[in-house]
Amino acid sequence: MFGMVIATDFSPEMIKTAKNNQLNYPNKKFKFAVMDNLKMAFPNNIFDIVSARHTPINANQIYDCLNDSGVLIIEGIDKYDCWDLKELFGRGQAFNDVVAISKKDYEDIKKAGFSEINLQEIIQYEYYETPDDLLALLLKTPILNDFSDEKNIEKDLFDKYVSSNATPKGIKLKRVLYGIVAKK
Repeated sequence: MFGMVIATDFSPEMIKTAKNNQLNYPNKKFKFAVMDNLKMAFPNNIFDIVSARHTPINANQIYDCLNDSGVLIIEGIDKYDCWDLKELFGRGQAFNDVVAISKKDYEDIKKAGFSEINLQEIIQYEYYETPDDLLALLLKTPILNDFSDEKNIEKDLFDKYVSSNATPKGIKLKRVLYGIVAKK
């Protein structure tokens, strides 16, 4: 149960998709805005909950726009996501970061003044039916740097990963995410 949801994204295409998806929920109150979440344009003390999923945050701005009993909920992709794959290729999203994204977000949230901060590691396994299915994921996501077209792929390393992670369920990929819940 909620009064209204305001959803933001910096991509006009994502907002267009969200508006189309809204047609499946005609009785709900949704508003959409193209906005950089690092430069939020909302008044102070307006929201009960702010949720951020797989995106950078500005903890100070979030703190300011939450009401006095407001809650921040984050789900993010952490440094060790797909780590076996990143180690094999010697590169990848956050591969060389000294501080994991989860720890940075936690510290930023703490500095902003939040209380009751709970950081939780989330481990899940995805299984890809074929090497082409896994390849499709890697070509459209930033898991591995410079992996944007099939010409830049080290096929021998890819094949090694596939054979090392083949299971009866499919090709296994270990995902490491994090969740943070913090109260103002």
